[in-house]
Amino acid sequence: MRLTVASAKIGLISTQRSGLFFSLRNPTLSNLTSPMLPPNEEILFTRQLHEAKRAGRHYDIRFVVGDKAYSFATKKDMPEPGKAILLYEQPVHTRSYALSERVEIPEGHYGAGVTTLDFVRKAKIGEHSTPTQMTINTKDSRYLLKKVGGEEYGESSWLFKNLGKSGKENKYLEKVATRIHQYEHPETKHKKWVAEGKVVPYGYIKTEVNFYKRKKNVT
Repeated sequence: MRLTVASAKIGLISTQRSGLFFSLRNPTLSNLTSPMLPPNEEILFTRQLHEAKRAGRHYDIRFVVGDKAYSFATKKDMPEPGKAILLYEQPVHTRSYALSERVEIPEGHYGAGVTTLDFVRKAKIGEHSTPTQMTINTKDSRYLLKKVGGEEYGESSWLFKNLGKSGKENKYLEKVATRIHQYEHPETKHKKWVAEGKVVPYGYIKTEVNFYKRKKNVT
């Protein structure tokens, strides 16, 4: 779908001034509300390349819920697994705007320039998410979106981290290493692997062999 925006209000549910209009990082930006992304909500995760005449080339990341698209801007590409970038919250847009393949915004209007749809992915909000910290699970990846704010990065700033491949979620989705020890029965020579802190079978003696196993940990 291709749109030509003839009004500053078209495509915007909120018309408050955006930090993106002047700068992706505007520490004076205020009155932004946290995205209303309820736990377990199924959403659409989209990205548009925005060739803006004033703010310059950047990406608009949007989380579409119902007829609303909660929007964030960044000049960084999607983070690799284990890496993070900063996103800057923008006014809420409409669903149709977020899913448009191309939008032309005339000179003199908010975000003047051209946006091109980069991707649309089905996603689900994590069950332990809150208004200021949430996980976004797609088919292939899992992301953390966490409010940063503050004077250093600006009130509109959010951390966006790629947590890696999707899997069963725990409270914080952090990976830690658990030490696994090898035990051997002196008579039968039968070997068992036992995680640190677990009960060791009677009569088994610890050997020098051990290793670390990656696993999820709830803290």
